[in-house]
Amino acid sequence: MPVDTKFADMPWIVGAFLSNPLHFRHMMNLMYMKLMTYLKPIKEKARFVFCHLMKVIKKTTEDDQVLPKEIERTKISAEEARKRFEHCKVNALNADFSDKVTGTINVGFAVENSVYEANADGGRESTLTARFQRLQAEVRQLIDDVETVKKEAGASGGELSVEQISVLASSLTNQLGQLQLEEIFGPNLDLTDLCAHDALIQKRLLEQIANFKPAPRRQAEKTSELLSFELYSKPSDQADSNKEKTLELDRRLQRLEALLGSREVTETGPGGLLDTASRLSERISLLQPAYLDQVEARIASLQAKLASISKNPENSIVTDADTQNKVAELFEIVKKWDTFSADLPTVVDRLKDLQALHEQASEFSTALVNVELSQKRIDDELTSYSSQLKVVQDSLSNVLSTFKENSALIEQAIKSTSS
Repeated sequence: MPVDTKFADMPWIVGAFLSNPLHFRHMMNLMYMKLMTYLKPIKEKARFVFCHLMKVIKKTTEDDQVLPKEIERTKISAEEARKRFEHCKVNALNADFSDKVTGTINVGFAVENSVYEANADGGRESTLTARFQRLQAEVRQLIDDVETVKKEAGASGGELSVEQISVLASSLTNQLGQLQLEEIFGPNLDLTDLCAHDALIQKRLLEQIANFKPAPRRQAEKTSELLSFELYSKPSDQADSNKEKTLELDRRLQRLEALLGSREVTETGPGGLLDTASRLSERISLLQPAYLDQVEARIASLQAKLASISKNPENSIVTDADTQNKVAELFEIVKKWDTFSADLPTVVDRLKDLQALHEQASEFSTALVNVELSQKRIDDELTSYSSQLKVVQDSLSNVLSTFKENSALIEQAIKSTSS
């Protein structure tokens, strides 16, 4: 490696060390290996000298090495980091470590502290809940400090006494307990951030104050001899009065229903009140005077006819002989029918019982017809098969006769050839 020119006038070892400490350390390692190889008798002494030299070099490089201005040396303490981030949690919801090109800067992990710190590191302004928690923490810390001071010597003359501070701390604790934030904002409300509900609480308070405000008073009359009293009611009293009126109306309706009848909806009909009203109007129209006069005239004519028949029963007898004969025949038929009418239910029941039997008989008859048809078809097939069998037998007999004749001829030919 080239040696820096500014260390050229120095001795070789010092110049080489200052120009390039790492290279110098490497060279020293090589020298040590060679010494260990060639100088075994003085191994222990060389090791001691080399270790001492390495310690000196390391200390020199750590203390005297000059760093450029652009490089800043920082000291990291694990204990301080643990104290700083002991009660913190990491929120990675909005973290973005991608290399994509965006208009905004990439966001890393968000570190949130669960323990409240009054505007720590220039953070956001403390909320209502944060202030409440801070007061609780400070009061508890104050009580603990008072307890520790009680055990030690008394306070100085210009400060408050320990007993007074303890009383004040207990009163502050009671006042914080009387705030009852959970009852104001609801039991299910998260008390981590209540600033969003400040406007709602303020609006509720203004509404309650407006409800309790009295109405504008009238100007007093000039004659001040009389005393005037004005009564103001709360909205709750007005609501109670409205409920009382509603209950009174309900009781009156129940009394009317008890007098007039039930209030069941089914009695008005499936069509509802309109259909019921139309039916009632039709019934009422029957009670009109004109229709009643017609009904009265018809009743009067019927009464007159009945009176005439009762006075002259002979006129009511039919004088026509044919009509009398027909009436007699009808009377005889009715008499005969009376005898049949008594037996008719039993006959009908018997016919009902016989209906199933007739159905089964019809099914059996159809089955018999099908059997006859199948039997006839089988007979036809048997006759055809018998005729075919006869033809086959005739042909077989002819073939056998020809075969015998041929065999006889063959035998004769064989005999003739053999002789």
